[in-house]
Amino acid sequence: MAEWLLDYYAHGLTGTAPAGPINVFRIVIAVAALWKVVYELRRGSWHWLDRGTFLRHEFDERFPRLRGWTRLHRPLIVVKAVAGLMLLTGVASYPAAIALALAMAADECIEPNYHVVYIASCSIGLALCGGLGEVYSVWDGFSGAARAERHFAFGVTLIVIVTVSMYWGTAYRKIRTPLFTSGTVLRQFTGAQARSGKSFPHKETWYPELYVRYFGGPARDGASARWKPLSLLTIGMEILLPFGLLWPVTWPVAVALGVGMHLAFTFLYPVRLVPFSLAAVGSYLLFAG
Repeated sequence: MAEWLLDYYAHGLTGTAPAGPINVFRIVIAVAALWKVVYELRRGSWHWLDRGTFLRHEFDERFPRLRGWTRLHRPLIVVKAVAGLMLLTGVASYPAAIALALAMAADECIEPNYHVVYIASCSIGLALCGGLGEVYSVWDGFSGAARAERHFAFGVTLIVIVTVSMYWGTAYRKIRTPLFTSGTVLRQFTGAQARSGKSFPHKETWYPELYVRYFGGPARDGASARWKPLSLLTIGMEILLPFGLLWPVTWPVAVALGVGMHLAFTFLYPVRLVPFSLAAVGSYLLFAG
């Protein structure tokens, strides 16, 4: 695990990685992209940049010289869906990965979010991997033949670096945010989601009443104090998880902890965080080398 990465750098960025995990990750990214397309269409993304909408006003304010680009919004939704299907089936995977990265980058201009940047970066990494599209199912990806077939590893190392920097970057931001380390952010988020969820046409959270009362109540009732140890645990896991993923002995434990952490994230924001969690957990296979 760490050995193949160290060898790769020691030999001047020359080396190979197995085709199986690369293509399983390709399928995971495809599912994440398609989930995002369907979820956003249900939220009305087809009309997000129509004249008179808040997102259109915000886009025009942020990018006054790119107002004509709003005509590309709907075609890019189609590009994102088609690219996701192509990656899923392994058809023309390299152009599909590049197209998906560009479409995700355009999404970042509409709704800035580091989750979108992460998926776009992983798509670029896929476009730089060898052997993309040679495996057509998750099961085939774990076969002995797929793991024996090895290809250029630069894209794999890029995805590994992006994943590590994503975890460490978010941990750093949380450490520097007193409202997060005190548990206030998660308390406010829980309470806000529980209250505002009833106003949305499509339900995005399914919090049990006891959970809302215990973790989303007023600060004076101790809700922030209950979140504080969980907030600090999250920071600690995001810092330590990459180290665990890089070593053979700790890799299975790190994977289990990472999956558990992302399940907790997804519980907090069930619909919207699914693509990000799929991509992050899928990248763990690439650490194995």
